Amino acid sequence: MQPSDGLRQAEQDVMSAAMERGKEFVTSQDLVEHNEAIAPLVAGNFTVGFVPMVNGTEAEAVPGFVASRQELLVLAKYWMLEKLDAEFGMFCRDQSGSSELRIKTFAAMRINRIADALNDDSAIEKAIDEACEEFSKNLKDSPAWPAWKVFIGKATPDEVARWKVGLEKMRCGDDGIDEHANLVLRP
Repeated sequence: MQPSDGLRQAEQDVMSAAMERGKEFVTSQDLVEHNEAIAPLVAGNFTVGFVPMVNGTEAEAVPGFVASRQELLVLAKYWMLEKLDAEFGMFCRDQSGSSELRIKTFAAMRINRIADALNDDSAIEKAIDEACEEFSKNLKDSPAWPAWKVFIGKATPDEVARWKVGLEKMRCGDDGIDEHANLVLRP
């Protein structure tokens, strides 16, 4: 589950442009302003895709704070959990939302930046694996467990078939959608 090289290149381009402007550090806002995938869309009085932790004040860098190696690994795990939550939520609902798309993109960008800063693939892979394990563990006894097994490719053919039937019922507005809608993805 490595973030795409395209995101990494876009982030490097933004960082290079900021350095050329003489900035000591690149803020998350710099990334938002140069990445249409995570910037909110504004049309008159309407805004679509505003996610405070991605493109609002919560995404602003804190000048003067330098994270330790351990803190960066915790952040990598956090962003992987956010990415999984967004991706699995879209899978369960069989649709995407502007917030989820921005969260998963921003999460991938953050994981890439942390990986570049640490230059330690095994530590990042371990943090990602821990996040996946934690996410899976939180779903184990929930109604979302069968969906998770399908999502990660560990479902039996019979479980996949039941999932597809439930998904079709959800699309058709059938009452039997409990297993697909109203899921608590992370308790």
